[in-house]
Amino acid sequence: APDGQGLTLFIQSIPFMFYPIIAVLVVPLVVLGFIPQFGAMKVAEQRAEMSGESGAIDDRVDAMAFGAGGPSTFFLPIAALLFFTVFPSVDLLRGVIAGILVTVIYFANLRLMPLSELFDTCT
Repeated sequence: APDGQGLTLFIQSIPFMFYPIIAVLVVPLVVLGFIPQFGAMKVAEQRAEMSGESGAIDDRVDAMAFGAGGPSTFFLPIAALLFFTVFPSVDLLRGVIAGILVTVIYFANLRLMPLSELFDTCT
C-alpha cells in the first residue's frame, strides 16, 4: 500500500474476510440454540450431560508450577508495546519487537516460566 494508505487498504479488504464474518454471525446463533449442535460439539455436549465430565484438560497444576503473576505481567508488556510503537515513531514492527524484549526480560527476571518455554511462546 502507498504510504499512509494501510488503513484504507485494510477496510477495503474486509468484505473478503469470509471466515471472521461467518464466525461473527454463526457463533451467537449456535449459542442461542437457533442452529443445532452437530459433530464433535454434539458428542461432547451429550457426554457432559450424561457423565458430568466436560472433557476439558485440567491445567491448573501446570499453572501452579510456575511463579504467580499479577496484573503487571499483562499490563507492562502491553504498555511497552504501545509506548515503543507510538513514541519513537509510529512503527508497529519496532513496538512488537520491543514489547517482546520487555516481556522476555521481565518474565525471566521474575522466573515466571522456564526460558525454553518463554522463547517457544514468543516465537
